[in-house]
Amino acid sequence: MDIPDTCSSTSTHTPTTKIPSSSIQLGYPSGLYEKIFYTSLFVHPIHIGCAFTNGLSHCGWMGIALLGTSLNYWRKPDMASYRRTMDMIVAKGSILYHVWLSTYTKNTYLTTMPMLAGIFCYGCSLYLYDKGEYEMASNLHVALHVLVSMGASLTYMELSNTGGVENTGASLGLV
Repeated sequence: MDIPDTCSSTSTHTPTTKIPSSSIQLGYPSGLYEKIFYTSLFVHPIHIGCAFTNGLSHCGWMGIALLGTSLNYWRKPDMASYRRTMDMIVAKGSILYHVWLSTYTKNTYLTTMPMLAGIFCYGCSLYLYDKGEYEMASNLHVALHVLVSMGASLTYMELSNTGGVENTGASLGLV
């Protein structure tokens, strides 16, 4: 049985964008990681403002921490840096907290589904990144930021409109 050699020059897989050898440490090639940086810069302030406006200040501060670590990493995404480690810790913790918080809303599907879709996009982006499809992987990472931000904003509005704020952060001493 012949096993195809995927490492040879005769491989049929050709990535749409290649990472230059001079930037092998970077998460994405130049032009792609800036897209994620600017998405963070413009999308995250929306859910941060929404959190403070709807009385969930602990979520607003969490969003500021997430924005800070995200911008700090994506300005120059070195895969082996402490900046990436910090961004991953804050991002994963924040997303898990927001998914949990969304379960306290009356319209759980509306608030939880965008975040779960964002998590799915992240998984797909990792898969495509490993396959060398960097442009599509970066687009899915942008979708992660947009969908999670949308889900967080909807969660804040839903909790504020239904009086659910007292049953979440306030009971934990966070509001």
